Amino acid sequence: MTADESVLRRVARLANGSMRDALSLLDKLLSYESKHLTPEIAADIIPPPHDELASAVFEAVGRQDAAAALRSLDAALQSGRTIERFCGHLIEHVRTLMLLRVCGEDTDLVDATEQVRPDLIAQSTGFDAPTYVYMITMLEELRRNVKFSGAARALIDAAVVRLAMSQQFSDIGTIIDQLGGAERTSTIDTQGKATKKKVAGEAGLATPPPSDSRKHEGQPSGSTEESPHAGTKTTRRRGGAAPSSSGVSSKAWNRVAGDPLVERIRSAVDGTLYDVLPGKNSEGGDPHSSESEELAERE
Repeated sequence: MTADESVLRRVARLANGSMRDALSLLDKLLSYESKHLTPEIAADIIPPPHDELASAVFEAVGRQDAAAALRSLDAALQSGRTIERFCGHLIEHVRTLMLLRVCGEDTDLVDATEQVRPDLIAQSTGFDAPTYVYMITMLEELRRNVKFSGAARALIDAAVVRLAMSQQFSDIGTIIDQLGGAERTSTIDTQGKATKKKVAGEAGLATPPPSDSRKHEGQPSGSTEESPHAGTKTTRRRGGAAPSSSGVSSKAWNRVAGDPLVERIRSAVDGTLYDVLPGKNSEGGDPHSSESEELAERE
């Protein structure tokens, strides 16, 4: 009796290390053909190995075809595998793709035949290493959850759909880079506007003072409120020059009011700037000393 190497490897993968299962599978094959076992005979008698089923699922995931991935998943579960066990097969398959992506095509960490390895290498290029790490983590959490859930099939279906949408997600590093680029662009625009104003001032052009809608309503542009801290006045300003009673210099106030991030926050929430630093009293002394005197008089 002879057999193709692919048939023997298929039997070995299905047996998964169990000698009894391997002998049982060989008995089934030999009962059908006792001279030479071919891959066609093996496909008709014994079910496909788990790595082929997992590969079919992830081939559809790589194409972002959720419907095809669900059909491949259903075919795998119809072959008699439990959801928990097939989750383990998916994890092992993703691990193989991750190793090929990180360690290279000729790595010894992947146990695959020469016939299967090219397909695995092509499939491993579909995602980057962080995405494979995310997939393994999600599938391991799924494997633990389906063990005690009454809706195990719904959970694995949702997980496969989510895997098919993995390319639509962005990692945190990419988001931070995008925000940083937008922030730099906003800073450059602000600096360009400031340069134009400076050139206009040097040329003798009058620049209109900052307007405030509250002036047209009969209200002053800056209003003073009582701070939660005792004896401290807070000056509320929309922007422009620092108030005269403020403890902040005009240069520092303009720098804060003109900051691109501050402008974005104020425009998003219709915010107002508050000066919470205590200013000097009318005699040029420390305001805390006058507070001490007032407290002494009350006592």
